[in-house]
Amino acid sequence: MTTVEFLYRCPTENIASALTLHPDKIIFIGNKSDKRENIYTRFIKSKSPSTKAEFIYTDTSDLYNLVDILSDIAKSDTQITFDLTGGEDLLLTAMGVMVERFKNITVQRFHINQNRLVSWQNGEKTEKSTNASLSVDEQITLHGGMIIENKNDEIPLNNQTGPVIEALWSVFKTDKHYNTNVKLLQRAMKFDCDSRELFAKINLTEFKNSEMDERTSEWLIEFLEFLKNDGIITFLNITSNEIKFSFKNSTAKELLEKSGNILEMKVYKTAIDIKDQNGAPYYNDAKRSVIIDWDGKIGSSKTGDTKNEIDCVLIKNLVPVFISCKGGEIEEAELYKLDAVARRFGGKYAKKVLVSTNHGKDVTATAYFRKRAEDMDIALFENVHLMNENDFINMIKDFV
Repeated sequence: MTTVEFLYRCPTENIASALTLHPDKIIFIGNKSDKRENIYTRFIKSKSPSTKAEFIYTDTSDLYNLVDILSDIAKSDTQITFDLTGGEDLLLTAMGVMVERFKNITVQRFHINQNRLVSWQNGEKTEKSTNASLSVDEQITLHGGMIIENKNDEIPLNNQTGPVIEALWSVFKTDKHYNTNVKLLQRAMKFDCDSRELFAKINLTEFKNSEMDERTSEWLIEFLEFLKNDGIITFLNITSNEIKFSFKNSTAKELLEKSGNILEMKVYKTAIDIKDQNGAPYYNDAKRSVIIDWDGKIGSSKTGDTKNEIDCVLIKNLVPVFISCKGGEIEEAELYKLDAVARRFGGKYAKKVLVSTNHGKDVTATAYFRKRAEDMDIALFENVHLMNENDFINMIKDFV
């Protein structure tokens, strides 16, 4: 079987056949793009090794030329399917001529958002669900980028890390000064003189001398006691000269290295944990702290690579979700960054989501911020720390 794809702006539309039909050959027709050819060829080989990729480059502004090319293809193979999911206007117009001229050809169209395939042959319409899906890495690669792995920022999800994440999430929901307190803890950790990984010994005198407000040591102790009560740290000893404590595990320590880590990790963990009605994962892939190299070649530019980090990226079938998580004041530039990265590496089907606690803005500024997000088609989920667990889970489902 041969399928014909019309090259267009959206890679997802161009590779859907390779993901679902696994044909003997895919013929791509359109204007030349060497970069796209290399990407598609590598992708098809990885997903459907027996499928051959052929590229026909031509003037897509010449209708009659397009009809001739399509006619020659139709005559060369009895089992051929023309995919109408993407393509320039004249290519689709040429297909209208083909349907009239060749009554027995098959044409099809993917509904990416519903993961459904509709096909027509001899006036008969067939519709079915597909199992097409992409990983986050594949999604980024198809759009010409590359994910830079950051092993130091990986937190595995298991029986040891899960309870710590939930416990710290409880602290985050309860402590109104959580962001400030985490920053305070990290300043104190600069005076840690214990060489063991999970233990800390803070010289209080040095710490107090480094702070502008003499009350910071009291706030630090109060926060550590809060963490002790919730099991985030398992040992705490305070004297007039020093504070000694131990983290429950490396996850607890890593999550407390940056104030935004827990919101990001809670979103990620919830997305991983959610199952559909059949018990399968609701999202077929998820990654957090995703660092994207824009041209897919690390160190390819003399002036430095363009990179962006997105807090979470989820994939449901063929629909990517780009998520920014903010636990405090949000600059308007965050909207533009999220929009730019999602457009570049998500394409027309990408969902853009901003998850936040509060904006740190007054009423007028908040209204403007919300309107700007709406204009950019960014979904806002606000005050998520006030949600109960069921509402939080439903929010994650509502991303797509």
